[in-house]
Amino acid sequence: MVTQSGTNSLYNWFAVLRSDGAGWMKGFIPGGELCGANATIYDFGGFDLARDDRPVTHLTAGATIRFRCNKWAAHPGWFRSHITKDTWAPSRPLSWDGLEPEPFDKVQDLPRAGGPGSENSDYLWNVKLPEDKTGRHIIYSVWQRSDSDETFYNCSDVVFDGGNGEVTSVGESGTLPPPSQSPSPSAPASPQPGMSHRTTSDWADGAPDRQG
Repeated sequence: MVTQSGTNSLYNWFAVLRSDGAGWMKGFIPGGELCGANATIYDFGGFDLARDDRPVTHLTAGATIRFRCNKWAAHPGWFRSHITKDTWAPSRPLSWDGLEPEPFDKVQDLPRAGGPGSENSDYLWNVKLPEDKTGRHIIYSVWQRSDSDETFYNCSDVVFDGGNGEVTSVGESGTLPPPSQSPSPSAPASPQPGMSHRTTSDWADGAPDRQG
């Protein structure tokens, strides 16, 4: 991935951004380039490579978990989460026909937690994961601002195997320890305007995604 897109793709806080996205998906981003979004300002094409050795988060189908999106700069908008079909496999790039047709979660103007403009400032919301999913999948997330055309695209590699947010295949050891404590999903914050400008979306304890 770094060979193709360089190290900037690992830490660029703008993430996979299309300033002309306006929420567009199919027909706007070419098939096979969903994770890199055919970005024109920065090269994220390495995220589109078909790999079966990416870090993954272990999840349980049908469970309710908490999503986190960093709010470095607040903007109103929508966050949509899609899941791959059962026929998808990590041995080929993600195309539009590899996604379920409807998002399994959609939220608007998320509540916020923490102070503004910092790495500890987040939007948190509870999400019920799709039922009847097993094995490797990608959660494809799209954040669409409602106050401009800026749209952010994100691929998160997961495996539905009864896990509770454990992350594996990270670093030299290949494994991170399971989270010591996950935020309770039973009490989401009260809704108020604003969403994250930085789509480093993750799960309760920092699951990997393809934005570094």
